[in-house]
Amino acid sequence: MRAGKDEGWDKKVERLNLTGVNKHKAPDALSNLSAVLIDRDGVRIDNAAIHGKSKVERGITWVTDTDDIPEPQRIALVWVTLHREILGLGIHGLAASIFYVDSEAGLGYKNLADQVNKMDSAVKGKIQLDMLTEAEMKQLGAFLMAQREELWVNASEAVWANWLTEEQYKPMKLMRIEAEKDRERIRREAERERSEGMNEHK
Repeated sequence: MRAGKDEGWDKKVERLNLTGVNKHKAPDALSNLSAVLIDRDGVRIDNAAIHGKSKVERGITWVTDTDDIPEPQRIALVWVTLHREILGLGIHGLAASIFYVDSEAGLGYKNLADQVNKMDSAVKGKIQLDMLTEAEMKQLGAFLMAQREELWVNASEAVWANWLTEEQYKPMKLMRIEAEKDRERIRREAERERSEGMNEHK
């Protein structure tokens, strides 16, 4: 059965207030909200997927059952969000959804509700990668670690735990703890100086 073109996608995205992708970023660079695709051709960023218009989705008629697709190709869509931590911008949320495409037949299947829900989860900083295969997890991990170093170093502990042992990410965690201590110390000193200044003017 054919479900037709994806006409309601943009409205769903707008309702989540997730349309503000940084247009000044390079197309292959992670931004506040990014779409990472994993398939037999490898791993890549295609942020047009945020509006349901990634390269592999263009010209596709969506059906309601994978049995209607002659040669379905599995594609993992991983929403990646960033968040500013004390030491800089880092990977914050990761959530995966799966869809299938047969480019030659011009047919595909995806669960639109699941894609939108996973996008929302990633924005909220959740980690939902249970739909990925072991191979896809390895590909995703290698891809994320190969991005700008600060994005991995400043990732949340929940992100690190998917690919590193606690012992492996301990140095990065300690750096963050020390930075938080320094920030708290600076805050207290500023408050003390402000308080002393007010007392001098009394």
